[in-house]
Amino acid sequence: RPHPLEEFLVPPVGGVNWSTPQWILPHLSKFSTHRAQIINLDTLRQYHTNTDRIITATVQTYAHAILVHYDKETAATRSSNPPYATIFHDTFRAFFTPSPPVAALVANVMTKHNLRPNQFVTAHIRARYPTARLQSILRHKPRTDKEGGLPFATDPAVKNYLVPVAVNAINCAGLVFPNATIYIASDSDEVVNYLRYQSEFAGKEGVELTSLPHDAEPLHLETAAYETRPPKDFYSVFLDLWILGQARCTAYGMGGYGRFGLYMSYDASCSVNHRKHTGQIQVCPSLLG
Repeated sequence: RPHPLEEFLVPPVGGVNWSTPQWILPHLSKFSTHRAQIINLDTLRQYHTNTDRIITATVQTYAHAILVHYDKETAATRSSNPPYATIFHDTFRAFFTPSPPVAALVANVMTKHNLRPNQFVTAHIRARYPTARLQSILRHKPRTDKEGGLPFATDPAVKNYLVPVAVNAINCAGLVFPNATIYIASDSDEVVNYLRYQSEFAGKEGVELTSLPHDAEPLHLETAAYETRPPKDFYSVFLDLWILGQARCTAYGMGGYGRFGLYMSYDASCSVNHRKHTGQIQVCPSLLG
């Protein structure tokens, strides 16, 4: 969801072809499936001799658990494998590249804002987290994550809560890669526009902020009635992610999206976590002195 992945990412030329063949699609509803959290070799052996023809799996991990598992296995077996963080940038690109319409948009944004691969820093801000804290602020509208509708610009309480978070994210980005252009990725268009045009950084010499053009709040991939929306409505999710992966350094916040972009980037060690999973700010010194 919300659409076949090939609408957004496709196998690269010469890479691993993971796409679903068209001939198999009619068969997907005809055979029983085994749904498990993790498919391993034992699971495959178990189902090799029965009538199941298709095995599906859904894996969602918290706090880059797959990366941690890989590094622990490498250490336990005294393997010479490099740390996961150092190979993910290239590994991901062996499987995925943007679909033609997404690739064209990425190229347009990178060119327009003079963003060169491995020469800029990103600031990721998950404004709609933590949900419990925002629910306590927005008593009249308790759900704003997948549902959207975070009223940053119109609700003073929300703005007062998120401005320090957003400003600190920029400070951290400038700390980890001084004097570089800062690309902002967020689930709130209003937070991004505030930083670029209204915040203390707006118009300041030596602080260059850029982002996707935002005239609407980015959609969550699991937004209500997602199947009724065309793929282009979700392009911004993949645009931001791919551009995060083009950066040298990353200031990332809560949630897995920023971490995903971090490990896609050119140097995962060039990073700072500006906000803990509890929502607490990890303060960086001001870029403005």
